[in-house]
Amino acid sequence: MSECTLQCALETFYERLRPFAAPFMALFERDQLPARSTLSRFLAALTAGPIEALRTLFLEDLQERRADGCRSAPAG
Repeated sequence: MSECTLQCALETFYERLRPFAAPFMALFERDQLPARSTLSRFLAALTAGPIEALRTLFLEDLQERRADGCRSAPAG
């Protein structure tokens, strides 16, 4: 992933998370989101193994959510 793509993805993530930031971060016993640059440096330092594991988890979650959404959609 290019640096520009990662930056855009992080900005989108933060904007979508903003309304839920406090309760989300409380799950991790933090009071605020880490700075984008901190998260970016952390993600950039990951090796291929953890990245692929995270990608797999996110993809599985996305597929489950789509499947649940299709089942709960009203007919017709």
